[in-house]
Amino acid sequence: MPHVLWLVEEEMTPTNYDQFLLDIVTFLEYAGDPTQEKRKSLGLWVLSFLFLFLVFSYALYKDIWREVK
Repeated sequence: MPHVLWLVEEEMTPTNYDQFLLDIVTFLEYAGDPTQEKRKSLGLWVLSFLFLFLVFSYALYKDIWREVK
């Protein structure tokens, strides 16, 4: 595959070129999935709810099986 940014690379210093590439990659990552941050935030809430549900269900399990034994 040809190096399509060779002209840009020649015109910039290595530090500026690295920053340029980082900016492009960051933008393309955002453009590919703009709702990623919202999904991550929602995922934390869902995991918190599931953990809380696990604690309550375990307490209920212990309470029910205490009477059986």
